[in-house]
Amino acid sequence: MCYGTEVLATLFQNRLCGIGITPFGVYPGSPWDNAHNERFDATLRREVLNAEWFATTRQVQALMNQ
Repeated sequence: MCYGTEVLATLFQNRLCGIGITPFGVYPGSPWDNAHNERFDATLRREVLNAEWFATTRQVQALMNQ
């Protein structure tokens, strides 16, 4: 089956609500809404992803799983 992103997002949000988690959105262009995650992403990119040349996503996955 092929679901669109809206359908998958709705299913995922319903699942979260079903286990007691209230999801909230972070709007594009407002990184201050989720500063901890933005910091992690920036550090990961700077210290890992930009430090090496990757030809495939499998190479990135292998490095991240070490």
